[in-house]
Amino acid sequence: MNTKRHVILMIIPHYGHGGAQRVFAQLVNFFSSKYHVVEVSFDNDFDDKYSSKGEKVCLHVPAGTNLWMKAFRFLQRCFKLSILKLRYKPKFTISHLEGANFVNALSFGSGKRILCIHGSRTAMDSNRKGAVKLIENRIFTPLLYNIRANKIVCVSKGIYFEMINYFGVRKSLLTVITNGIPLHKIQQYSSEPVPYSLSKIFEKDVMVFCGRLVPQKNPLALLDIVYESGKILDFNVLIIGDGPLLNDMKHRCDDLNIPYSVANGNQEVDENARIFFAGFQENPFNLMKHSAIFVSTSDFEGYPLVLCEAFACGLPVVATDCPTGVREILDDDATGSEQIEEPYLANYGILMPLVSQGIPHYSSVIKGWSETLIQLLRDEDQRRKYSHSVLERAKLLDEQFFLGEWDQVLNAFQ
Repeated sequence: MNTKRHVILMIIPHYGHGGAQRVFAQLVNFFSSKYHVVEVSFDNDFDDKYSSKGEKVCLHVPAGTNLWMKAFRFLQRCFKLSILKLRYKPKFTISHLEGANFVNALSFGSGKRILCIHGSRTAMDSNRKGAVKLIENRIFTPLLYNIRANKIVCVSKGIYFEMINYFGVRKSLLTVITNGIPLHKIQQYSSEPVPYSLSKIFEKDVMVFCGRLVPQKNPLALLDIVYESGKILDFNVLIIGDGPLLNDMKHRCDDLNIPYSVANGNQEVDENARIFFAGFQENPFNLMKHSAIFVSTSDFEGYPLVLCEAFACGLPVVATDCPTGVREILDDDATGSEQIEEPYLANYGILMPLVSQGIPHYSSVIKGWSETLIQLLRDEDQRRKYSHSVLERAKLLDEQFFLGEWDQVLNAFQ
């Protein structure tokens, strides 16, 4: 252990492809120039996809499969993290995501406890019912955060107000630091040529979706939108990302009679397909740059960096006005918290109504999405106007501002 520099424990449940993991790696690499950074993960099921440079320690305590096992594993994590705090004597312990935040707050040992909240708790709680949810939200979370946290960083204004109005967290504990992107690197990667095997995809206008194929991102609704739009206009759809819904999406394509092709770069794609599944891409930015529109159908977000990355590639964005972060990115003048019910032409893209299965008038919402996308695909002047504005917006989203604000949070405790 390096004893010449103060220690920071950076805590996350596990590594992976998520936005929180990406921000985690950005902060680890930034803080490593000043501190000895120790990365703590609870479960080592996923590799570090973002090449963070800290000393890695795994607690080897996976999540439980039932209520009692979850409680036991939670206490195990608290105990093991307390041991690490006693061993390293950190100046700061910075946790990311809800599970890590609870463990960081409850464990004992030295270090200022800084909790980073990446997602809307109220949106994530929509599928959780009963007394457990009530106790956690109205008693456990407010007490734990108000008493044990030294600072709470919210990645969007929406989350900040949620912490105050829904959970009763003191304003003095809270700050907003929106995530940033490595603008220069993204634009450098976006200039790389598209692999020849994928080039045929771009012989037509392309709508691109980039994200994990999980229920939160609602990619199945995208297929319903594509089906409706495809009745009127010919275009291609590129889906970048992997996840548990991949097979469900392929089955939905079969049900809707939408031809699809796997576009992994190892072989030429089927040029007769409309949907192209590209899987996880080390460099998605050259594919995004050559697309016409970026589409996001998420049910909820924290502060979706992928929209910022689309800006860096000059892409017009059409996205659900979901909680939280999307409105802040697409329209910095937007006010209010009620989700929109009609398409809204924002400063840097188009905000759309939520499009989840089971909402009232689902078919009419799908039709509204279809009409909006078709109009944007046909209107090259509007796309060019958005492309110019989002490139200017991307300059203000560079990670230098985000990292500087994090530096200020730590310096405030000096």
